[in-house]
Amino acid sequence: MIRNAALPGLILLLSCTVQESRPLIFDGKPTVDQEYRQANNQTVALTYNNKIFCSGFLLSPQLVITAAHCLTDPEHQPIPEKVKVYFGSGKEGGDVSGQEKIKSWQIHPSYRDIPMKIGLYDVGYIVLSQPQPQHQVQILPIDFLSLGQYLDNQGDFIIMGYGIRGPAESDGFGVKYQVEGTIDEFTVNEFNFDGGQGDACKGDSGGPIFSKVKNQLSLLGLVSRGDGPNCRGKKADTQGQDTIETSTTTGSLVTDSLCFFATSGVLDINVEDFCYDEMFTYSQEFLESQNYLSICNNEDKTIHQQNTINALSTITSTEDCHTAYNQLKAYDKISLEGLMITDLSPLLGLSHLENLDLRKNRLRNIDTLFMLPKIRNVYLDFSEPRLEIYSRLKTKKPSLNLHFEMDLASHYGGLGYIKINQKSKKWFDHFINLGLSPEIMIAPVIDGENSEILMHLLRKIENFQDEYIKDLVEEYAIDTNDNEMLALVRSK
Repeated sequence: MIRNAALPGLILLLSCTVQESRPLIFDGKPTVDQEYRQANNQTVALTYNNKIFCSGFLLSPQLVITAAHCLTDPEHQPIPEKVKVYFGSGKEGGDVSGQEKIKSWQIHPSYRDIPMKIGLYDVGYIVLSQPQPQHQVQILPIDFLSLGQYLDNQGDFIIMGYGIRGPAESDGFGVKYQVEGTIDEFTVNEFNFDGGQGDACKGDSGGPIFSKVKNQLSLLGLVSRGDGPNCRGKKADTQGQDTIETSTTTGSLVTDSLCFFATSGVLDINVEDFCYDEMFTYSQEFLESQNYLSICNNEDKTIHQQNTINALSTITSTEDCHTAYNQLKAYDKISLEGLMITDLSPLLGLSHLENLDLRKNRLRNIDTLFMLPKIRNVYLDFSEPRLEIYSRLKTKKPSLNLHFEMDLASHYGGLGYIKINQKSKKWFDHFINLGLSPEIMIAPVIDGENSEILMHLLRKIENFQDEYIKDLVEEYAIDTNDNEMLALVRSK
């Protein structure tokens, strides 16, 4: 979702800092729709010195989720001990009373903030001092089996929040409003949408974004950031003036963080479907004895297997296992990009498959690929935690061509930021030896703790192919006063 964020200073984290007097949904309406009353009741505000500055969502009676950047000050120091949670419709100006105290808090361990203000895994949670039994929790996260299809179909959504409702203070802020929109693009943990005629703005950070399917709402994500700082639905230039380009706002998918929310100890919904071991492997006996048909007909198949079967049914246009299997066996090319699958075992038995697109997925296992006799090209997201798996795949099937997604949004969304250690550095070198461009690895490792590996990768680049990445590193070198790095990147 960072594809339009090349210029520093134009990414707007949609909260008001705790020092600001004015907190910022614009072109929306008050949250008065009766059919959405429950979503309204679970939408809350964060306050600092009795003034609203961010939004949030009551996921369980004692658990509020919000944006990670709402729980740090402008110097990135934690502030939750001074933050309270407000339940209600709000008040013009944002001065409210009757806030609930905080018992504990946590931001996502992968959340980082680099000089260009690109926040990733921008989620956190607050444990309230007391449960809120009077605020019933009925709106739950979107169903795991529905997520991929909803995103791929560019579904409708509703945002709720307390933020600024226009570019001027007189436009109002501090009252709970809602606005509707449509999904544009997405990665494995984020999605974005055009600002256009209605959007989130400052103060809406951490507020809920609900998927809307047949007028039924489910929690899809939380507001994170945008590139329309003037709250008019337009991007700004380097002087902060509106351009003619429509702004883009990014939300964090909650499904990708449910296991993190469960660490609070007070999440009372079942997150087992979302928590799994990415290193899971099937036995050789299973791989040799099963195929799409046997798994599809198995009443005890896992939810992850069912999700992949559902994804494949979008290709075959049939839910009949036998008919679908006969069609799939004849395909030499299949794209499952962005369908949020995790388990590849239903691909077993597809003996003619040569080309497979698996980008924008949370793959639980890839051993299935060993069993596809004709597979030649696989398109994947670059992910450092999976380098060892990819390396094993390449080693075991030398004829297999691994194609890694070059889109920065995919890297950022799939990785967060990597903290390099000696083991991971070894895998970086290993993949460079296998022919993977070092340029593709740079974006996820930009961080002060990774300057050594960043310089290591820069030295292996003859000339940058992607000017965006070059600009990114150059800005980082300038902001960190690293003259050696700046000279090196400008020489490429």
